[in-house]
Amino acid sequence: MARLFTPRQALPTRGDRPEVSLIFGSDVAGDALVHLDNLLDEMGGDMKTNCLRIYYEVQIMGEDLLKLTREMLEDLNLHIFIGMSFLDLRKDAAYELLELYYPEEYRIWEKTHCDGLIFDVDRFLDSPCFYTGEVTLGEENALLVAPQ
Repeated sequence: MARLFTPRQALPTRGDRPEVSLIFGSDVAGDALVHLDNLLDEMGGDMKTNCLRIYYEVQIMGEDLLKLTREMLEDLNLHIFIGMSFLDLRKDAAYELLELYYPEEYRIWEKTHCDGLIFDVDRFLDSPCFYTGEVTLGEENALLVAPQ
């Protein structure tokens, strides 16, 4: 398991990793970094998806990082899509979530040969049913979608 930092390394500063920068915003405290590292270790490593789950809870939902647990993050209903283009991410997310949350409608849409039947990706994702957030992580982009 890769850890955010090892005891021999200096603690990373906010700008060392885009994921850490997202989680902390402008303020970084040593105890919060240690808790983050321990939390990521419990979750199986500092993968981007784990960092994005923590980012969502801390920066979007307003949870206190020091109170977060692995169980809270595992129970989180958050869909994460990572890639290069936000347009492609939004399209992939919309179709995947349509199939997940509306399987009958998805099957009907998929079987229809009518040229006039259009699935509007943006209208679907930007509906009040979902929180949708776009995040840039260095060279990659991430789309976060959570049902409301």
